[in-house]
Amino acid sequence: RFRLANPRIFGGYDAQWSGPAAGGRRIALTENFRSREALLDFINPLFAALMRKAVGGVNYEALLFGAPDRRGALAATPEGPPRAEFHLVARAEAEAGAEESEDESGRGEPMGDLLAIEREARLLARRLRELKESRHEVWDDEENRFRPVCWADMAVLLRSPSGRAEAFAKEFSKAGVPLMAAREGFFESLEVSDLVNLLKLLDNPLQDVPLLAVLRSPLAGLSLDELAEVRAHNSKEHFWTALVMFHREGTGRGLPDVNGTGAARSSAWTRAGLFLRQFALWREAARHASLSQCLDRVLADTYYEALLLAGPRGSERAGNVRRFRDLARQFDPYQRQGLYRFLRFVQAQEDEDLDLQPASAPTGDEVRLMSVHKSKGLEFPVVALACMGTRFNERDLNEPVLLSEVYGLCPRITPPDTEQSYPGLPHWLARRAERRELRGEELRLLYVALTRARDTLILVGTVHRKAGDARWEAGRTGGISTAEIVGARSHLDWLLTWLPHATAREDWRDERSGGNRILRWHIHDENDPVFADPLAPSPQPAVGAAARGPADAASIGRLEETVAWR
Repeated sequence: RFRLANPRIFGGYDAQWSGPAAGGRRIALTENFRSREALLDFINPLFAALMRKAVGGVNYEALLFGAPDRRGALAATPEGPPRAEFHLVARAEAEAGAEESEDESGRGEPMGDLLAIEREARLLARRLRELKESRHEVWDDEENRFRPVCWADMAVLLRSPSGRAEAFAKEFSKAGVPLMAAREGFFESLEVSDLVNLLKLLDNPLQDVPLLAVLRSPLAGLSLDELAEVRAHNSKEHFWTALVMFHREGTGRGLPDVNGTGAARSSAWTRAGLFLRQFALWREAARHASLSQCLDRVLADTYYEALLLAGPRGSERAGNVRRFRDLARQFDPYQRQGLYRFLRFVQAQEDEDLDLQPASAPTGDEVRLMSVHKSKGLEFPVVALACMGTRFNERDLNEPVLLSEVYGLCPRITPPDTEQSYPGLPHWLARRAERRELRGEELRLLYVALTRARDTLILVGTVHRKAGDARWEAGRTGGISTAEIVGARSHLDWLLTWLPHATAREDWRDERSGGNRILRWHIHDENDPVFADPLAPSPQPAVGAAARGPADAASIGRLEETVAWR
């Protein structure tokens, strides 16, 4: 599992040392000194129903509220509203079908008026802002009292922030909520990746992916339409060859002649020409000067560092550029080994997971966004777990050869004289066992995420149904089978499987919302006011509608208050 963890090793010690012949005894460390008792009332029944030895090798033991002498004030607080809330975003059938292949890698997300990830980000930004403006009270261990929540008390957790952090940053910025997203590795940061891709081109320009990355970056600044114009000119050659031919053969073409001075040239032709001229100078510098001098010239010609400083997280991103330039300067004494050797050094750093830490962002009163893995060992007064509907990543289960600790090497069978294959019995058994282990790992990750919360827990997920079909039938009796747990494809599936057993019919207030002692919930459709763009201009009143009286204004105010928490 994650970092080769194997819970069965610890379980083996438990069985070995606690047996009658061993003379030992088992002490369960189940007291929880972090979360409110109301949160444990939600977490315990959820994992008692889902977590079991048959899935992942671990049985769940209920958490106990910490000793009163440690958290006496929390224990003495009167029973209030539930400390856990669940927001279910329902998507239309046609829109949902486009996301069938999405998983935790962030791939396969469809485009639309508002992606599912953007809806969830917008909903969460508004909800966290409501908590801040309503002076939601949280417990302060240092001051030993309740105080109003601040932004730094809040954290947004994602199973995999890759490909999603930018959407959260954009929507939180629109809502006026400061957000600090945990940056990825140094070499994976966009600004360093731009420079590495440029060095790859200086070494060998016949590489399409690095070339497209550089052309799209501020180093060249071509738009998607302009890149498409270049490719349409020549669709068979390498993109570098197509770019050179486009600029050489496109002279005098483009926009129609308006002033009688000859045909105007398109913006793609102009930018391609500028890049090709600069690239020739940079490549000459790479041959005859040091690597750091070549980078200095690139940064000076493109004003790249100044562009970064003018954008979001400017000082942090510019700091990464300076660190990369310093790294190149350290390589200058080995200049004879060439640019290719430096690129191999960078690749080795990434392959061996020896990535440098990115420049740290200035810390302040900001909501933090991080992965569930990075939240291990931390606690936050307010925790929001988003993107619960993201499907588990099962790509490893589709490999032609599986490696199992029980069944060994388990290949698919490919008959002679054919390219088709099918799973043999060992492959089928290994795949089934690995799926169970994967579900156990995901259950433990969900447990980590929910137990990071100290005072308030917010759950958000998107379901591929219409809002009218998203309501679950409450009051179901009986337990949840192991097959249902293994068959789940996301954390949201587990929650929706458990909710019918944990809610009653009378807990529903209406068709979209409800609540009980441990949880409150609301179902949102795509037209819910909570998804309105906070930066969109307010609609102008129609003729004759401006004469609304105070009673109408009061009604609107009450309506806004009603949907505020939703």
